[in-house]
Amino acid sequence: MKFIRDFLVIFLITFICCEVVVRLFGYSPYRVNPFSIDSEPSLALLPDSRLGFVLNPGNYQLTVNDHVTYSVTHLPDSNRVTTFEIALDSFPKGRIDVHGCSFTYGWGVDDSLSFPFLLQNALPEWDVRNEAVPGFGTLNSLLVIEDQIKRQDKPDIILLNYAGFHDERNALAPNYRKALKHGFEHSNSAVKPLLANQAFPYGKISGDSLLVISQDWDSMYNNWPLRKVSALIHFFQYVNDQQLESYARSFDVTKLIFEAIKTQCVVNDIRLIVCGITDDAATSAMLDNLVNKGFETYTTGIDLTELQYNHLPHDSHPNAAAHQIFTEEALQYLREGNPQNAIDLDK
Repeated sequence: MKFIRDFLVIFLITFICCEVVVRLFGYSPYRVNPFSIDSEPSLALLPDSRLGFVLNPGNYQLTVNDHVTYSVTHLPDSNRVTTFEIALDSFPKGRIDVHGCSFTYGWGVDDSLSFPFLLQNALPEWDVRNEAVPGFGTLNSLLVIEDQIKRQDKPDIILLNYAGFHDERNALAPNYRKALKHGFEHSNSAVKPLLANQAFPYGKISGDSLLVISQDWDSMYNNWPLRKVSALIHFFQYVNDQQLESYARSFDVTKLIFEAIKTQCVVNDIRLIVCGITDDAATSAMLDNLVNKGFETYTTGIDLTELQYNHLPHDSHPNAAAHQIFTEEALQYLREGNPQNAIDLDK
């Protein structure tokens, strides 16, 4: 009995000392960053067992963190609107599908200010579709493309916007699992009950191949006991997450996903263009890898952390000025980037 008591005393003293040390080094108990999304009507974004997320058809007014308010229109095919005009005839020059995450979708800007909407306005004889969905990574785009090909509903050109942070989404690494779980639990109570039987897709490397599997919501991510009151426990879970992040091999998973997308495009005669939409080392490294493998690529060339291109301090997503540059860079590449495949932009 005395041994157990002494052990508990030593353990408690050691724990307290370690707690003090990690706090002195700047660590604190875990806190979820304040984040709110108000949707009128509710449920603009729905969970989906295959894709993870889909857009709920309808017209919505969204407010992020009580300050950034914008209007969105979702079409029945889970696209965001790219034109308010009714096309009487087919688009004679073909179809361009724009893929990406919330940056491409236009989080924080009205329909008419989003990059795909502006691109459609500049290319009236092309059918430009906004296939981007908040929360998407490159794997989600692959699944959408596969579904379209099965339905024989393929585009002529795919413009896929890539950012380095998509890697953790593609492999469902711990940092993104945490963002998903805590993001929904603290910002979208209306959709939370719908997640009980939900699953999210992610990629895993099996040998030299890509294996696509799903993760159920309940075991998506959980804090260790006392993480919200102890800096020491928060530190240990952070270190553990970093180890799991390395094990996930997110960068390599993304490379295999791009190869799978390219294969689908080559077999089905679809032109694939990859845009580096963020200016960072991870994005540049992936684009360098893609160039070496014969992909068409270009970059927007803007730093989205600069205040002139985002909604900070209320939200970090690209603002209308950034979407205008996204459009200009896309048009320039389509016009001049690959002379052998340049498209006719004349109206």
